Amino acid sequence: MQRIKQTLLAALPGILLGSGVAMEARLFAGAQVEFPMTLKESVPCRWGGAGCSLVQEKDAYIITLGGGDTWPGVAFNPPDNGFWDFSPQTMLLAEVENLDPAGQCEIHGRIYTVSADGKEKFSVFNSVVLNPGETRTLKVPFGRILADARVELPKLKAGPDGIKGVPNIYPERVTSISFYARAPFLYGRNGSVKFRLSGIRLAGEFKGVAAPVTDPAKFFPFIDRYGQYVHGSWSEKIREDADLTRHRAEEAAELAQLPEIAARNLYGGWENGPALKATGFFRVEKVQGKWWLVDPAGKL
Repeated sequence: MQRIKQTLLAALPGILLGSGVAMEARLFAGAQVEFPMTLKESVPCRWGGAGCSLVQEKDAYIITLGGGDTWPGVAFNPPDNGFWDFSPQTMLLAEVENLDPAGQCEIHGRIYTVSADGKEKFSVFNSVVLNPGETRTLKVPFGRILADARVELPKLKAGPDGIKGVPNIYPERVTSISFYARAPFLYGRNGSVKFRLSGIRLAGEFKGVAAPVTDPAKFFPFIDRYGQYVHGSWSEKIREDADLTRHRAEEAAELAQLPEIAARNLYGGWENGPALKATGFFRVEKVQGKWWLVDPAGKL
């Protein structure tokens, strides 16, 4: 608890400022090789009405999204109503630059696919939040649906590679990729967002599906006694009880190196700040016209 509290308090300024670059680098560290896409034969189309515009600038696109549409955006489609084949890779990337000098924007990227028989459509998306004038890489990682997969996990929000479900798609049959924003009339400064889109490309190398999703008898049970995914491996995975003891010692050593946070109580509240009613629970309360998170002891 103490470690979580200190870590969250130390990270809060970076979260508020949108600086998740270091964490993002770790999450997508495996995608090193990149493959530029050829969009010369793909005519981008926009939706969202008169408040939206798209201007091509060499290999980049200047996009303005506004008007009354809830999800205005632009789409790139394969030529001749065909398909793109993304199956050799594992991620779609694009450079996004916020052209608003004073307002943030959030841009979403999505990949649309369809099954071989045309009966099923699956898509996957990701988002990037940009400070005024900031440029970041929008990354949309994707898995794949295997035709012979027999494992079903219908209630999971995100499942392992190979099965039918988020974030898996039919990457060999990509019908469109799109970039869009949510309700600029509500969230955009002056009712719109403007950004530069460039460097659309693929990354990563598909090396096969690790989990035995074609054989339920080998796949289940897929959670071990420590609550971890059986068919995956990572550096801090617990494999025996001794690992728990070792991690506890490492955590204690790490905590000993962290400076104490001044004027904070057990819950991370502001010890010397206003004293509100202590309810024993976390809650929100309006104080001097602003909403605050109040800890169980009544501290902000």
